[in-house]
Amino acid sequence: MDWSGSRGPMEPTSGIGFESVRRMTLDRNALLQAYTTMRRIREFEERVNSEFVAGHVPGFVHLYSGEEAIAVGICMHLDAGDYIGSTHRGHGHSLAKGCDSKRMMLEIFGKAEGLCAGKGGSMHIADLERGMLGANAIVGGSPPLVIGAALTAKTLKSDRVAVAFTGDGGSNQGTIFEAMNMAVVLQLPALFVIENNGYGEGTAVEYAVGAKDLARRAAGFGMPAVKVDGRDFFAVYDAAASAVTRARAGGGPSSKGLLIQAIRDEDPVIFLEHTKFYDLEGEVPAESYTVPFGEATVLREGGDATIVALARMTHVALEAAAALAEKGVEVTVIDPRTTSPLDEETILESVGTTGRLLVVDESNPRCSVASEIAAVVAERGFRDLKAPIRRVTAPHTPVPFSPILENAYIPSAKAVEAAVMELMRTS
Repeated sequence: MDWSGSRGPMEPTSGIGFESVRRMTLDRNALLQAYTTMRRIREFEERVNSEFVAGHVPGFVHLYSGEEAIAVGICMHLDAGDYIGSTHRGHGHSLAKGCDSKRMMLEIFGKAEGLCAGKGGSMHIADLERGMLGANAIVGGSPPLVIGAALTAKTLKSDRVAVAFTGDGGSNQGTIFEAMNMAVVLQLPALFVIENNGYGEGTAVEYAVGAKDLARRAAGFGMPAVKVDGRDFFAVYDAAASAVTRARAGGGPSSKGLLIQAIRDEDPVIFLEHTKFYDLEGEVPAESYTVPFGEATVLREGGDATIVALARMTHVALEAAAALAEKGVEVTVIDPRTTSPLDEETILESVGTTGRLLVVDESNPRCSVASEIAAVVAERGFRDLKAPIRRVTAPHTPVPFSPILENAYIPSAKAVEAAVMELMRTS
């Protein structure tokens, strides 16, 4: 969508034609809400500007003055459960979504009482309780985040929608094109709002944008689009009404365990899934459930050594543990399940009992999770160790193309078994 806007002085009647007035269906209270919110945004920005000019605000600020009608015209169709992603110019979007103006100002001043405890500042304001995923200093950064929120809404079969705000400069970013394509492919409840104010920072849209009509780009992805005057609140409000209503019609499948926890978590989560797991079979509860982050699981208990294995390496470690048991060596096998947060206490407790640690990781040995786990135990559990910490990892080389070489590259149960026996001998 191409929502045109400006940053000039706000004139309440500017851009409002008779056609818009005829289409208007808002009652008096809604009209007062719209004007009050737009006025609040303008006065907020004017105060931010004066404080910044006086040197009281750390960092830098980017104002939303002149574009108030866009944020308010769209966000009036959203509720607290819906999501928005913003740009580096995010104050107006935040206020239109219902974020607390006092805590926003405290955040801009870098105070602990701010929305993000003073850690984000002007360009990174966020309020997840209000569905504000955050202002974003990365040009074109919000659409990929919004796609994640829209996918969550569809997966959980809620009626929530997600709105990505970006500018004409950001509209040239590949991340936006990928997000638009994914939204169509997966039929996600997402809305893309391009605030075309004529300049991406100091670069004119006539110079930097090949297409003369940004809205027409959407046709290439198979999505409907409309172009309206961003200074005309009523035009924006009417166009957003139909777009948001259409976006709310979504549905999707469900997921399990760690993945469900990742989807429901308030913070961004990186979920890594090993393709070799696709061939595994096992019992999975039919009901929805979550696996808490930061809680390791002990897959097997033994008193001779501790093996901490990651992802698919847990199956390799269990195979090695069975072979070791036939030799009279009993090991504990721990699956951390998450690496951040990492359940250090479960690992340290086991090492305190066995005195020996082997970390098995399919990644390279340097700068790996195996290195981090080894460092944690060396720092916090050194006095419990009966032997040096060992790691079984892939070699410090790129992954080979040949399947035969790749099999040799990946840690095997035989390698794990040999490493444990070496630990036993060096005690």
